[in-house]
Amino acid sequence: MNTNPTPKTIAELQQWLKAQCHYNLSYYNIDGTTIYEGYCIKIVDGVYQWCFHDRSHREVVVQFKNEKDIVSYAHKEITSNSWTKNNLVGIFKPLELNTILKSINKLDITYNTDQLFYGKDDVRTRVFVTGCDIKKVTHLIKSIYK
Repeated sequence: MNTNPTPKTIAELQQWLKAQCHYNLSYYNIDGTTIYEGYCIKIVDGVYQWCFHDRSHREVVVQFKNEKDIVSYAHKEITSNSWTKNNLVGIFKPLELNTILKSINKLDITYNTDQLFYGKDDVRTRVFVTGCDIKKVTHLIKSIYK
């Protein structure tokens, strides 16, 4: 029996994203909140639109006549994007990075990283955990950003 059915409405899609711990509010706008850059659902004159926002520019990617179809499309798009499940723990300088990774390893949590280059001798590493593992590191995040 499927205990996690595919969402059929926008409200169900919002609940599903939150339950899966990969509702990235900075990249997906399902509930009408404003985003700087990312995907959103808009309803214009009864037409359901899947759009991409880039700063103040909005581009309609695809349109649907009903809620069920746009929710199905959005669900497929979101689940096919591996970044959707990543939650940012923080951005760290080398010395800070060792400390946070040791703490995450003690919790037996899988993580991934990438690097940002701020300048010639200033490399920072972003650390991400997957899905609901973000709840397991909340205390680490609070201790870092106190």
